[in-house]
Parts: sequence; structure tokens; C-alpha cells
Amino acid sequence: MSDLVFYKDAEFTTPFSIEDIGDVDAGDIKFVEGYLKNESDRDIIKIEPEVFDEDINVIDLPTQLESKGWQKVIIRYTPKTNRETGLSTFITFWGKKRIPPE
Repeated sequence: MSDLVFYKDAEFTTPFSIEDIGDVDAGDIKFVEGYLKNESDRDIIKIEPEVFDEDINVIDLPTQLESKGWQKVIIRYTPKTNRETGLSTFITFWGKKRIPPE
């Protein structure tokens, strides 16, 4: 399991995976909320999303999370009006563990 886990719920019980977000018509916008949590014992810095579809954006992504910290994140799905394929909804997050000097 990754140190950065994206959850569906604020209780951190159900991780996101490849999501069925329902129907999103081309040209429409759909927002999905989730909670990004640092599960490690170290701060994580330089957090970046890995998104596999150009019509998906991550909003309010923190650049860092302290150990066991979390933040609400919004995923915006905006399929272009000429889109004919389904959205690739898999998203993952990565960053660097900050290891302070002793």
C-alpha cells in the first residue's frame, strides 16, 4: 500500500480505486470529493497526482502532508464535447518522504 492513500470517506475506511462515476455527458462537468491521507510516520512533500486522462483534473491538492495528516481533494471530470471514449478514472498520488537531519 502506498503512503498516500485517497479515500472516498472522511473516516478513511474506503479507498478510491478505478471508479464508476456514473454517466458524464461530453461537455458536462462532474465533481467527486475524496480525502488524501498520509499514512506514513514521516511528512510527505512535493505531492503530485498521476492522472491518466487529460479530461480529469485534481483540485485543492496539497503540496505536502504531515505524518498522518489529510486534506479533502476534489476531482473534476470534464469530458470534451467531441469525446467518444470512456474516462480513465484511475488516479494515484506520490510524493517524497521528508527525512529530517538528526
